[in-house]
Amino acid sequence: MFNKILIANRGEIAVRAVRVCREMGITAVALYDPSDMSSLHVRLADECVKVDSPDFFMDVPAIVRLAQARGVDGIYPGYGFLAEEADFAQACLDAGLTFIGPPPEILQQTRDKLAALF
Repeated sequence: MFNKILIANRGEIAVRAVRVCREMGITAVALYDPSDMSSLHVRLADECVKVDSPDFFMDVPAIVRLAQARGVDGIYPGYGFLAEEADFAQACLDAGLTFIGPPPEILQQTRDKLAALF
């Protein structure tokens, strides 16, 4: 079971993740960039941390450092770019964090959707 999860996404998927965390008694940490200041996921989360990088949500090392600094157990990428990035999943594992999604090997295999079918 997790005590604290960093939600590496925004918008509706982040709102849903925060609500599930709340129901399960897990502390939700939301990432945000300057354009997210009044977003619902930022207002609902137990903690918020600004992604201070020009690459915002695509800066894997910055996100991993933020997660470590906040003492999270796992990172939930939601869906989209980070959720499909094997390097991100591996970076989480290398940092001692649980990647809440498929293992890096599976993400790598499914990167090529046509090859994954055969």
